[in-house]
Amino acid sequence: MTIRGLALGAALLAGVGAASASEPLSLEQIMAAPEWIGTPVESAWWSLDGTQVYFNQKRSDGPVRDLMAISLADGRIQRVDDAARSTLDAPAPVYDAAHRRAVFVRNDDLFLRDLASQRLTALTRTGDVAGYPQFSADGRRVQFQRGADWYAVDLASGLIETLAQLKAAKDPNAAPKGGALRALQLELIHTLAQRRADKDALRARDEALRKTDPSRAAAPIYLGDDISLVQSALSPDGRWLLAVTQSKDDNPGQAGKMPVYVTESGYEEVEDVRTRVGRNPPAGQKLVRIDLATGNTSAVALDALAGIAIDPLAELRKAAGKDALNGARPVRVDAIKFSADGQRAAVLLRAVDNKDRWIAG
Repeated sequence: MTIRGLALGAALLAGVGAASASEPLSLEQIMAAPEWIGTPVESAWWSLDGTQVYFNQKRSDGPVRDLMAISLADGRIQRVDDAARSTLDAPAPVYDAAHRRAVFVRNDDLFLRDLASQRLTALTRTGDVAGYPQFSADGRRVQFQRGADWYAVDLASGLIETLAQLKAAKDPNAAPKGGALRALQLELIHTLAQRRADKDALRARDEALRKTDPSRAAAPIYLGDDISLVQSALSPDGRWLLAVTQSKDDNPGQAGKMPVYVTESGYEEVEDVRTRVGRNPPAGQKLVRIDLATGNTSAVALDALAGIAIDPLAELRKAAGKDALNGARPVRVDAIKFSADGQRAAVLLRAVDNKDRWIAG
């Protein structure tokens, strides 16, 4: 550990109260809230200029947290004034390729910090949750996710553009599935055939106008109504999107019910808690590649993962008189990371049985 790290650790500990070891402990004190031990440091982070460390600390007399700052120059700890919070950095900043700017999320909105001048610019002020900010490959825009959709804010003009709208729903404009009865209806009833032709013509016209009009927002991308969208990752060049989905019919198992007897109402109440361990395995997930230039989607084949079709517990199953698993094992996607130019991606996958993990690219 460096001298600077030791100094920081000492400063953090200095801000935490400690109980005297000479005082005997009573049962009442042991069973009480732990504030008498000392209020711990919570969620510490550096200022972007490296001169201060911020952290949250619970007050000893209540649930309220104060924002504290440690000056690295003299080690002094002081509470940050509420009015000064609007000028501060936030945890988990993301830097541009040249390390000259940083973007971060504070109170669900995006902020940009110029590291040379320390100028702070608010990119959004909506109150809608913004997450996963990143700089575009050319450094001219900041991309971010809001809900299931992806956006980009132009750093020169401030224009916010919709890059992708993902919908776990059936495409309302998709041609209906064929069938003998449907074909017969359209053949025999002219009105139905004309309505279908008009609808198709309007859809084709809207698609043609959208392709020739760059001022329009990106069209929604429908992934089907039989899936749930888990997460997605956008390439820095804004061309590709990798979406993680799982079956909407997956059953994680029945949640437990815990009775609560000490309540404000004076009557016992029931609280839903987690699913019991070992009841149902986690749902397997799939990876979908989306070309945002065309709107085309394709499933990413995972059959090439080494050992995915091998049952690691085959010998144990055989000894127990059971058959080995047949086919590829279900997997879950833990992380997705694109290259800086957006041309390649690395995906961390884990088998549902927790026996294998892969990094694929």
